[in-house]
Amino acid sequence: MKYVKIISVCMLILSLFECNGRSKGNEDLILALGLSRLTNDSSNSTAIDASSGGIAILNHSVRLIIPANALQENETISYRKITNLPSEKNQVVPVQVGYEFAPHGLQFNEPAILEVCYDHSDLHQKGFDEKTVQIHYWDTKTQEYISMGGLVDTAAHCVRSSIYHFSSYLLTAQITSVGDNPPLIGGATFFPSTPIAGLPTYVRSNITDFDNGGSIAGVLFYFRTAGSSAAFQAIEMLPETEDASGNFYGVSLPDYAITSAGLEYYIKAYDSLNKSSTLPANAPITFSTKTTDSPDPVSPIRFNATIGNMAAGFSRDLTIQVKGASSPTYFPVIPSSFGFPGTSTASGSVSKASLTSIRYTAKKIGISSFDATYGTLSVSQNINIFPGTLSTIKWLDENGVFVPNELIVMKQGEVKQFDVQGFDAYNNFVIVYPEFTVDGSFGSFGTGPNVGKFTAGPVAPGESAEGKIVASVGTKTAVRFVKVIEPTYIYATFQNNTGKGGRLGLNVFDVSQPTVKIGFVSDFLNWPAGPKLVGVVEGTGALMVFPGQTINFQAEHMQFTLPLTPMEGVSCTTSIPSITITEGMGRVDVTVVCNSVE
Repeated sequence: MKYVKIISVCMLILSLFECNGRSKGNEDLILALGLSRLTNDSSNSTAIDASSGGIAILNHSVRLIIPANALQENETISYRKITNLPSEKNQVVPVQVGYEFAPHGLQFNEPAILEVCYDHSDLHQKGFDEKTVQIHYWDTKTQEYISMGGLVDTAAHCVRSSIYHFSSYLLTAQITSVGDNPPLIGGATFFPSTPIAGLPTYVRSNITDFDNGGSIAGVLFYFRTAGSSAAFQAIEMLPETEDASGNFYGVSLPDYAITSAGLEYYIKAYDSLNKSSTLPANAPITFSTKTTDSPDPVSPIRFNATIGNMAAGFSRDLTIQVKGASSPTYFPVIPSSFGFPGTSTASGSVSKASLTSIRYTAKKIGISSFDATYGTLSVSQNINIFPGTLSTIKWLDENGVFVPNELIVMKQGEVKQFDVQGFDAYNNFVIVYPEFTVDGSFGSFGTGPNVGKFTAGPVAPGESAEGKIVASVGTKTAVRFVKVIEPTYIYATFQNNTGKGGRLGLNVFDVSQPTVKIGFVSDFLNWPAGPKLVGVVEGTGALMVFPGQTINFQAEHMQFTLPLTPMEGVSCTTSIPSITITEGMGRVDVTVVCNSVE
């Protein structure tokens, strides 16, 4: 049974009255309001199956994408919101909100994707450049910010980054100055997170140069044994090829550098104008320290999974994990080498799949063995290879996560990218090239470079359409059911009697928690400065509020009210009818009138 939840929509004047405000003219601004998810005070949790992965929508602003087999076992993911943010440090300024994830210290075999959406108008008002937004975690031991980087979507006002473990993660931003800004060093992440004496350790850091046309010219990692008076040794950190942002640099420290005494280190980066920075800021006078562990005496190394059986032509990604003597868990590491032992005839191939994983692919029927090393440690697996037979195919979404067998609700015109992966009887995967078809008149799949891209078709006013989408590979098929609904449209007419220019934004609030925003869009309406213009600006926005989607709730009836926030020197009023909207269908007409206040 669906439940009813009431929300309120508030029109808010944003960055109102610019002296030389520009207009987009009298044309309707057809905006798809992809509502950025904002904070919700209620905590949440999501159960994730390790074998299939999933997407944990923890609240209206946070989404965690966990690939299949990234977890060692099934987990329930939860979070606690952090409102008492740490102070600014080394040019890193925490903004808006942070989250502590649980189970605390959870390690991922494959990186998960953390997506956090933010209120960009708040950033702009505080002088932050949106392109500098990143996700950091706060190291409680060293009291340092460690950058996870971030790909910023300035249209959706969200940032994504790969994370390898659970910690306290914060949104951060930087106020850039005019001229050449020195590189920003994002701290150091270690693999394993606690280095093990006598074994190599991989260190990575996010290094950014936010100047237009700026670039990083070099990064050096300085290290020495903790407590030593010896000079620091320098080793170059190189760009990571697996990193989509191009901002991560890494280096493998040799085994002799990791001793039971611990490690002292700092990082120095240069930009293309030969401006440099260090972390800590006054290094080498001050430096960072890393404690170490000793190898577990019983089982210091393992694969994250045992393959056992595999069909020829299929693959499996594996992670090498190591454990320290005082550690309660294993940590993923970057292997020193991997391949086939001795001179045996290989029945498969091994390649690097990601920063922390390797991929074994079966080639011919028989018994195969392959191994991997990490420093002086080694681990191996034997695999029985059978004739290659495709057992099943499974749907994937644009994030590479398996699509659950649930009704997919889309708005008309919305586009989703799908893919399909094939599996043998032992849950090993193979790349397949499916044919996508639609059973019904509710949308269509693209072809050529747009294969797998489904576009929801139009629906009649007040109606919806349903049907199934089908993927097929040979005799194997997989089906998902789709429902297409009409969006809710808000039509606004603005009467500007002030002679001043500005822009109008849309904020969405939860009525049950009136101070909690659950969505927003800016530049909903724009109007020019000039003579007293009346009724010359109109805007249209498709409000993306529908069951189970962006705002993440089911609603059969939504009632909209529209109070307007007055600004200094201006008085604005608005009128909106009381209207009930069923399943996202309907239209709301709004008139906004602003007058100068003497």
